[in-house]
Order: sequence, then C-alpha cells, then structure tokens
Amino acid sequence: MANRSYLYALNGVPALNVPIDALEVTGISEFNYSIPLVYRLLVSSDPMACQSLIWGEAGQIGIIGSYGGGVERLRTFLQRLEHPVAAPLVSATLDFLALEGNRRSHFLLEAGEIFEMSDEPLQLQNEELLAEIAQLDPTLEPLPVFSDAKKPTSWIGRLLAPPPEALERPLLEIGLGYWSNVLYFDFDQTEGS
Repeated sequence: MANRSYLYALNGVPALNVPIDALEVTGISEFNYSIPLVYRLLVSSDPMACQSLIWGEAGQIGIIGSYGGGVERLRTFLQRLEHPVAAPLVSATLDFLALEGNRRSHFLLEAGEIFEMSDEPLQLQNEELLAEIAQLDPTLEPLPVFSDAKKPTSWIGRLLAPPPEALERPLLEIGLGYWSNVLYFDFDQTEGS
C-alpha cells in the first residue's frame, strides 16, 4: 500500500471530545507519497492544527481550513493556468468541489501516512506543514511547467513530440484530477442504515 495524504470535507472541527458520527465527513481526494499543492491551497484559508480523524491517538496531526475560502484560494491559483491542457482538469476540479454533496464548512488534510515516512515526530512535522500552508499565496505559487512551448512542424518533431498524457503530468503532480468520494479511510455514516 502506498503512503497517502487524504483530503476530506466536514461540517465541524475534529476534537477529542467530538464523536466522529457528529461530523458529516465526505471524502474528497487522496494522493500517493506526497501532499500536493492543491491540497495545501484548499486548507490554506484560516488553517489550524486539529485532531486527526484517522490517527486520533497521535494528537493534532490534521490540518483544517475553511471550505469556501480554500476553494476561492484554489480558484485564484487555477485562473493563472492558461495552458489548453489545463482547461478540462480545472473545470472538473471546480465542478467537483461545487457539488452539493461535497460542500461542507471545512477541509481536513490528513497527512499522517506521509509523516510516517520520516523519523521526525508527527506533531512536529504537522506544525512545520501548517506554518508552510499559512504562508501560501495563490498569486505567487509556481505554476506547472509544460514541455510543449511550440508545436513541432517537421515530421521528426511531430514524431518525437510528447503524447497528450505527458502534457497532463505537471497538472497531476500538483494534485488535479484525483477527485473521488471513495477514499481508503471512509467515514461514511450511512453504511448499514
């Protein structure tokens, strides 16, 4: 199994004294082996450390931020992506986040599995990540670099040109295109009802 970061939407702030069934939790996305820029931007509006829903005994190793503010910060970043390959992924992202079933008051970033890949204490890693997220500016974050500045005109250039899937790679690396309500850790309270 790959170590993943997880992004959830929920209607409250996880805490030791708040039972999980008191929160409406919806899976939004998961990403292998890192914490992508898109997740960081989505929790960057009023970010704060909170209790983990997955690793409750580990303490405050979750990061929570405003859902609406996070979507607006991501939208600001995405408006800067003018490459034609980006348009379908940007549209799919904003459409997914606007779905009624996904919207809640907060985003929750769960990065415990990513933190476990390091020897540093989990809480310290979360504090460092929170400080980094608090400094994010969607108008200044580096944009993905695409390798197709010009379409080749010679036959050999067209033969050696990157396939369309390769042009999407920079967008996938920042976390676009991985939207799903079904995550490895699922907190759906409707099961069995």
